[in-house]
Amino acid sequence: MKNGTRKRFLPACLLYFWLFLPAQVPAQQRPVIIMKAPENHGLSKDEAYLLRSVHSALVEDFIRNSGLEVFDRDNVGKVVKETENPLYQDDAGKRAGDFTHDYMLEGELVKTSHDFLLSLRVTDTKTKMPIASRAESFSFEELKDKRSIYKVSSELIKQMKKKIRRNAGPEDWKNKRLYIGARAGLAAQTPVINTNRDDINAEAATGFEAALQFEYRFFEFSVMKLPLRFFAQSEIIFSGEKIAAVLPEGDSVTMEAGILNVPLLAKAAWTPRIFYFAVFAGPALTLPLGQMMIKQDGLERQYDFSPTFGLLAGINAGIKVGQGAVFLDARYYGDCLFTRVNDVQQYRRQTFSVSLGYRYGFLLTGEKR
Repeated sequence: MKNGTRKRFLPACLLYFWLFLPAQVPAQQRPVIIMKAPENHGLSKDEAYLLRSVHSALVEDFIRNSGLEVFDRDNVGKVVKETENPLYQDDAGKRAGDFTHDYMLEGELVKTSHDFLLSLRVTDTKTKMPIASRAESFSFEELKDKRSIYKVSSELIKQMKKKIRRNAGPEDWKNKRLYIGARAGLAAQTPVINTNRDDINAEAATGFEAALQFEYRFFEFSVMKLPLRFFAQSEIIFSGEKIAAVLPEGDSVTMEAGILNVPLLAKAAWTPRIFYFAVFAGPALTLPLGQMMIKQDGLERQYDFSPTFGLLAGINAGIKVGQGAVFLDARYYGDCLFTRVNDVQQYRRQTFSVSLGYRYGFLLTGEKR
């Protein structure tokens, strides 16, 4: 390879790798909460250990159940040394415990004439506003029991999660793990009649389709600096099918039935800014709902018909609305086997459907699931 060609080839290769090869996107940083021990108000030296006991129980429960990155302010030096957390700043002029954090838990333990009053509050460090608070009285024995403190921390965690969901950021709609959705639309059916009966012509028909869908995101990559998210998706699809055929003698036959289609799909989605684009494909099982009604020469008869399976593929395109997206769904489904009616192979479905739906996300990345 000539020197000039090599000089042009190397930058082109580097550009290709930078744009098109997927690189793992780092996991989203979990929100950080700094937890301070309750302040002492009226406790004697012999009772001061209660402050440490209460604080320890609060830290334990937040670590286990909050889904936040928890730092114990009173033992921050030990925590940093053991975890080497990158949030800790050890530069000159910085003091131990100077973290970049999102929330602060603090409060007081007050000894009254009859019992102990524990007051706690969680503050959002960005807005300086409290997002959770709790005050409760305890006897001496109750205060020593961690289960009593867990009840208080559980209430704080519950209040926090509600507030955080209400104040979800503009990007949170696409950073969820679990999505549910619903859609409805029209389905055009063009069945393939059994090849042994190629003298029968089937007519296209249009029906209604409605579905519930469930998605779970497993991982993501970056392609051309846009996150490409991968999901497993399943659906429960109800549709009414109608198949009309013309016999060689000129008689018409109409077959009507209700079916459930249950696919298991692999899905890849791009979510640039407020838009949503996805492709999906996978196998699907078709199940009969009741019997098939066959109408011929003014007579109506009912027959059992068989389940079958096929392949499904399609696309989504949508736009952000709230913590989800309104989307347009277009898909094709084709049977791999013939449906048997009255134990005779009759037809294979070919269905193209278009529907409008909404998907809503739960379980923000970083939360415990």
